Amino acid sequence: MDHIHARLDEPINLRKGILESAIFATEGLKAINDFVKFNNDNNLFMNHFKESVKQLKSEIDKLTNILPPLPDEFRKIELKPRRPFEIKQQKTTESLDQRTKFDKELEEIRAKMARLMMNR
Repeated sequence: MDHIHARLDEPINLRKGILESAIFATEGLKAINDFVKFNNDNNLFMNHFKESVKQLKSEIDKLTNILPPLPDEFRKIELKPRRPFEIKQQKTTESLDQRTKFDKELEEIRAKMARLMMNR
């Protein structure tokens, strides 16, 4: 959607309604885009997490088979809490471009509404 044209001179309320509808539709598209991006990121993270857990289990099994059994005196050692896992985020330029596109459209429509209300 490149431009929205509301070229009715007399019925300003009709023009205002059209512009408000355009704002509502653009905000809806922006929300859908954000949800899809969140869902994709979540799926990517879950797949990466599952692969990491599988790999970790495999490495633990290999290590358990290689090491000799522990003596009884070492079996009851308290484990120290680990530091939190940090996730490296990969930002895609496509989603940022989509977001800025929607923000730009919203700004343009709101500016048109402001000019419409000033001309009243």
